[in-house]
Amino acid sequence: LGVMHRRPAPVQMTWFGYPNTTGLSSVDYRLTDGEADPPGVEDRYSERLIRLPQVAWVYQPTELVLPVLPRPSARGGRFTWGCLNNPAKVNSGCLEAWGRILKAVPDSQLMLLVREDDEARERIHSGLLLAGATPGQWIFVTPGTPRQYCEYHYQVDVMLDPFPYNGAVTTADALWMGVPVLTKRGDRFLSHVGETIAHNSGQSAWIAQDEAE
Repeated sequence: LGVMHRRPAPVQMTWFGYPNTTGLSSVDYRLTDGEADPPGVEDRYSERLIRLPQVAWVYQPTELVLPVLPRPSARGGRFTWGCLNNPAKVNSGCLEAWGRILKAVPDSQLMLLVREDDEARERIHSGLLLAGATPGQWIFVTPGTPRQYCEYHYQVDVMLDPFPYNGAVTTADALWMGVPVLTKRGDRFLSHVGETIAHNSGQSAWIAQDEAE
């Protein structure tokens, strides 16, 4: 930001790297789209918004050649929800909502990607229990290799998008691997990303209006 403040270029733009305004008058534009930044949010940004006609970024899938398989429940397995996002996005609000889902569907389980981080695992464990889930309804997996990460999708029926900080590349990864992603309508750019991806991939039915839905 210090470099951008000194304006080394006559026109400066910001894009996908940070999901908010830079706060700098020296950054002229921000690339976005009408779903992630609908009309009326201009006063949240120091930059002038340039809304691309569809989603404001592109997705490059893995070079691994992997088939799309039937969901685990269709193969006779336990119905499994999943979230392979950074666990920092999995806050108490997510855990409360997801714990209620597990309580409502007691035969289901939730797969979460968490590194060997005892503090994060204990936080998730406590949050799900508090929301009414029972021990044994969630499992932890570690990032692993790129192939292992992709193959985790074979163990998930439905991905749950964290909120308010949605997934982006992880959401596109899930759709690429044939796994639907359930997202919640948000109120700012970082929580509109799930809607943007769902809408532009023809999956608008997977946008919940609120936590109850």
